[in-house]
This record gives sequence, C-alpha cells and structure tokens, in this order.
Amino acid sequence: MSNPFLQNDAPAISRHRFICELEFVQSLSNPDYLHWLAKEKYFEDPKFIQFLHYLQYWNDPEYACRLLFPQCLVILRSLIRSPQFRKNLADPDAAQILKKQQSCAWIYMDRTPEDFRQMS
Repeated sequence: MSNPFLQNDAPAISRHRFICELEFVQSLSNPDYLHWLAKEKYFEDPKFIQFLHYLQYWNDPEYACRLLFPQCLVILRSLIRSPQFRKNLADPDAAQILKKQQSCAWIYMDRTPEDFRQMS
C-alpha cells in the first residue's frame, strides 16, 4: 500500500509531509499523548478517525522500516478498530496500564526462555 499523497506532491512538500506523518504516527506509542487526545475529544471527531485510517499506509514494510517505535502500529490498529479502546483512553488509569504494558514488553522483548530459567 503506497501513500498516494506522497506521489503527487512536489518533493519538498512530500518530504515535509512524510516527516510530519512519521512523527505523528510514532507519537501514538505515547500513552500520555493518547490520554490527552482522548480528553480533548479527538477520538470523537469522524475526521480524525478518518485521518487514522489514512495513516494505515505505515503498515507497509516500505514505510514501517522507518519507525523507531513500531508499537505505534498496534495502537493505530486498536484506535481504528475499537471505539471502546478510544473511549477508555480518557481514563488516566488506562494510560498508566498501557505504560506498564509497554515497559514490560520492552524489558522482556529480547529475552529467551533460557534467560527466564536463569532468573529463577
């Protein structure tokens, strides 16, 4: 899936747009930012949800390889598919839970079963 907007713009505009969208999609991995978006009711705006749908091109390997925080794609998918997830993000506790889940994932991401056996 290629980004149709990047194909038709002038190169300088395309580069600027690409960088802005890269930064935005990665910001979706920040639970505090997600909470702020929910509090400000962005997730209730159909145009914003449409924008999230547009950002799905980041799942394409051609674009995904540029992400430093690939978990943003999982969150993007959840934001698109689950109105309940979007609603829950308005609760500060939900943002804290998401932070803890991310921390656990980062801590244990590169561990093997042997690492866990040695820890016990």
